[in-house]
This record gives sequence, structure tokens and C-alpha cells, in this order.
Amino acid sequence: MMASTKNMDEQEPNPLAEVKTSKFLTLACICSIPFSLLMFCVGIDSMSMCPAETRVSFFLVFQSLTWITVSLLRIMVHLIEFIYNRDHCNVPGLGMVSSVAYLLFFFSSLWAVKFTPIIVNLQPVFDDKTDVAHCPAFIYYLALTYCSLVTFMVGSVLTIVMFGIIAGLVHPEFLVTTGFLKAENILLDFTGEDEEEIEENQASK
Repeated sequence: MMASTKNMDEQEPNPLAEVKTSKFLTLACICSIPFSLLMFCVGIDSMSMCPAETRVSFFLVFQSLTWITVSLLRIMVHLIEFIYNRDHCNVPGLGMVSSVAYLLFFFSSLWAVKFTPIIVNLQPVFDDKTDVAHCPAFIYYLALTYCSLVTFMVGSVLTIVMFGIIAGLVHPEFLVTTGFLKAENILLDFTGEDEEEIEENQASK
């Protein structure tokens, strides 16, 4: 009876650990809100001010709205987890809310990556406002900075995932030791080699 109780305790998730893991995401979302508000204000104020690329203003506005939505959803999930985990209660629907936030983040990131070559290849004229290639310097560099940061972040994530997949194919136990997968969720037996070594040592003795 005591053994079964111990196993149940081991299988139950630690609510404090869940709050700790989501704290960094929440902090990052809070820090991104001022930058998102800046993008929104600049995008709204600069409508039709960048004839060199009229999509820049709309890009800044919709990207900022997406980031604000993702940040608010992430903050809401974190607050609900923090409040209900104190009472050891599970709140249904939080996974769906987190999935919506991740999907918004995913599609906005892809849009930023796709928009990066347009900004990089753009050669605006900053001084002459009557020129058809005119675009305010602040708007241009704000969009360029944002696209560069998102592209670098997406590239870093893809690189880490790619190396993780390669390492997992070469050494499957790497996925378990690094926490990418749980041992009970895969069909590979990583204890076979250790048992064979123990049997060989016993036989040699």
C-alpha cells in the first residue's frame, strides 16, 4: 500500500515546478510589451508615410497586435497556474489557450522571416519626402531590427532542433538524458546495454 502511494506521488506533477518553468516565458512576454506598443504606435502614425514600401506600416501594426495578444495570453495562463496551483487544482482549457498563443507566435514569426528580405533589399531615401522611394529612417530601421531579431531567433531554434534530431538519430538515449523525451513515452529500451554489461561482469567472476 505504501509502495503504491509512493508511485502515485512520483507520477503527480509538481505544481511549483510548472510555475517555475513558465516564469521565464512570462517575464519575456512582459518585457516585449513596451516594444510591441512602440511598433503599434509607429505603424499607426506612419500610415502612407513610406511610399517606398507601403506594407511596412501594416506589418508593424499587425505584428505588434500579435505580440500583445500572445503576451497577454501567456500572462493570463501564468496567473491562473499560479493561483490554482496553490490549491493543487487542475484548470481545464489552459492547454488550448497556450496552443493558441504558440500558433500566433509561430505564424507571426514566419511572416517576419518572410518579410525580412523585403526590408533588407529595400533602399529607401530618407531626406527627400517627395521621392517615391522615401521612407522615414526610424520606421525603416525599426522594421529592420525587428525582422533581424525574429529571423535570428527562428534560425537559432531551428538549428538547435536540427542538431537535436541528428544527435537523437545517432544516440537515441541523448533525447532522454537532455529532457527532449521521457523514457516512458518511447519504445526504446536503454537499460539493455547496462544489463548485458552486468551479466558479462558476473560471468567473468
